[in-house]
Amino acid sequence: MPKTAADSKENFSGVGFHAARIIGWGIVLGLIIAVVMVCVDTAPYIPRLGTFEQIELNMSAEQATNLLRSNGISCDDVWVSYRCTFDDYWRVFRISFADSQAGHPVIRKTFAYKRQ
Repeated sequence: MPKTAADSKENFSGVGFHAARIIGWGIVLGLIIAVVMVCVDTAPYIPRLGTFEQIELNMSAEQATNLLRSNGISCDDVWVSYRCTFDDYWRVFRISFADSQAGHPVIRKTFAYKRQ
């Protein structure tokens, strides 16, 4: 049986439907991959706020730096500047220590949101 113009039109619309489905699933898969990549990238920074909140005023510098180190935050210049500054994607945290008191207790905790 010879093909007619109507048969060709049906085949073409079927191909268009399948192409649209492939493109749609490609977009969905791309979005899922993007969300996973963002979550993996930001996961190490999420607990930094919790660590900052665990540090209390009058806590000794040794206790505070041990707590920071155990959570993967390094403050190498604490004994020089008597400050520790660290950040996550949205905030900058600063912990200040007394330089003249024994044990160098925490005297101030501040954080500020980053301007993008």
